[in-house]
Amino acid sequence: MSELCFKINKKGIVTECLSHFDESGLSVLVNKHLSEQNLPKVITDLINKYLHENNYHCFRNVAADSHFFNFRFLGGTDECTCIINNITDRVKRYSEFDHNNNQFKALVDSTFEIIWSFDTNYILTAANKAFFDLRKRVFNSNIQIGDSFFKDVTEGRMDKWKPIYEQVLAGKKLYFEDERMIGNQVDYAEINLNPVYNRKGQIIGCMGITRDINMRKKNEIELKEYTQKLEKFAFKTSHELRRPLANILGIVSLLKNENNPQEVKELLEALFKSADELDLEVKAMNDTINNQ
Repeated sequence: MSELCFKINKKGIVTECLSHFDESGLSVLVNKHLSEQNLPKVITDLINKYLHENNYHCFRNVAADSHFFNFRFLGGTDECTCIINNITDRVKRYSEFDHNNNQFKALVDSTFEIIWSFDTNYILTAANKAFFDLRKRVFNSNIQIGDSFFKDVTEGRMDKWKPIYEQVLAGKKLYFEDERMIGNQVDYAEINLNPVYNRKGQIIGCMGITRDINMRKKNEIELKEYTQKLEKFAFKTSHELRRPLANILGIVSLLKNENNPQEVKELLEALFKSADELDLEVKAMNDTINNQ
């Protein structure tokens, strides 16, 4: 994996790590301040710059220590999300090309991100290999440049997406996550849509970038499930476990001052009953942690 994704609060403390680099050397530690993280200075400077700017979306490439990174910063009210991708190999491939259109197209085709554009009449004007591969896999479509962007697309998807594209063609930039079904599986993607302008400042089309975020969403879902498990465990500890324990403590206190054999017998029976209840609650708590 070549993505580092984490959340940081306005105090500069990393609160969650959603994904991390396996080989790049970059990593973050949860509950540690930004200054204590193993990140290049150019990246920490960017984070510090944008950390207190609410609703700020930053997207740029960064060079650091002979490596190149794609840096995204999504501002929020209480927490911000930082996404860093290692694009060193991609940049190195680019440096081997001359700057002509054919070699630039080869660079675009080398990315896993799905890149495409269409004009104001929804005619496909540009797309990379990943786009054509996706259309073939999902719709069994052989769409080509010059075809309608909605060729072979189901009516339901067209009804969903056309109003969104109309917003972009009206001048609005959109950035959001999308959940859709591909085959029998849920697929998560990050969508970036921008209007395309000519030299006169007139909108002539829409450009889109679709990015696979399935790994990140999987980590988020696993983290949410684990948090729910801990919350359930905490509830059992503070409520269900406390009741039989309180009964045991109360009975033991009564036994200390009881001399009547019959009363002692009844108290012991109640003590054993509460102990059994406590044992059942402990087993239920273990099941909450181990089996869910």
